[in-house]
Amino acid sequence: MSAQPKKKKGIPFLDSEDLTWISRLRKFHFFIGPTAKTLPTKLEERSVRITDLELSQKQIVWFLINATSVLISGCWELNKLLENFIKDRVHCVSGLKSLTISSCVAGSRPRTFPHPLSMSGSQKKLPVAQCDLLPNLEELHLHHLMHLKSISELAGHLGLKFSRLRILEVTHCAQIDHVLPYGDSMINTEMLEVIKIGFCDNLEEIFRYVPGQREAPFSVLPNLHIVELKYLQSLKTICKQEDSLQSLEQLEVINCGALRTLPLTDHNANTIKEIKGGIFWWNNLEWDNYNTKVCVQHFFKPASGDIRPETWRWFRTDPNVNSWMPTTLPTIRQGPLQYI
Repeated sequence: MSAQPKKKKGIPFLDSEDLTWISRLRKFHFFIGPTAKTLPTKLEERSVRITDLELSQKQIVWFLINATSVLISGCWELNKLLENFIKDRVHCVSGLKSLTISSCVAGSRPRTFPHPLSMSGSQKKLPVAQCDLLPNLEELHLHHLMHLKSISELAGHLGLKFSRLRILEVTHCAQIDHVLPYGDSMINTEMLEVIKIGFCDNLEEIFRYVPGQREAPFSVLPNLHIVELKYLQSLKTICKQEDSLQSLEQLEVINCGALRTLPLTDHNANTIKEIKGGIFWWNNLEWDNYNTKVCVQHFFKPASGDIRPETWRWFRTDPNVNSWMPTTLPTIRQGPLQYI
């Protein structure tokens, strides 16, 4: 039996020979860092939780490549981890199904505000993977990444095609202006079932067509069932392609005042089971075909706390986090919802 592992910066410092036992475990839960804790997920057979640690050590990669579920929160040197991950992996990591990255920064540990989390600009550029390193990724959760500018760029470095991605959640990423491209031969959204986006101040589109790429298929998102959009003050479009959401069942839009159209037509409106949003927002939507609105009207459910766009006054709830909330809610009469 090997000697007790040494400690370095709060994480076991193990050589490659010591780490071979990890791959032989059927189930494990590693909690690494002073504040590591569990996070509910259905993909918990082999989980790793890393919090409040520097990510530059190559040994961390060994834990990740044998896990089905990974959460990285409050860490720094994320770019170094991605660089090590790309350089060390000749073959793909087929086991990882759920990845959560929250409140991490690309460079050294910040004293006050985080360094930008970006794969471009003046920082050292990351290498590009030669294959899809996470071919079986089913869930991707990105939270509080203040300067993350592009999911596509991150996907490009890791070679991600998202061919099995079912759940995508993005919140408090203030610099992102769109979530995913379509028409890009590298990105496949056909398996996506659930998308939840919130508190992304600069987000204008959820799915953006990439000019010059391959022609988009008839249905860009054939299996997308649930869409939740909250506090997206700049959002104007979900997807410009008509008939892109052939299986949409639940749509929730909370305080997205600039969103004036929905990707609903006579061809896909019959799949809708619930639309939730503000009365003011719903009454001011624009429809290419009024019959479509008539078709889905009885599935609409008013959301509480409906806010007129002109009444919004925003403030930061935390100076270190780019999250915004309205300071006041409108007064609403009892009975039918009306503004005073």
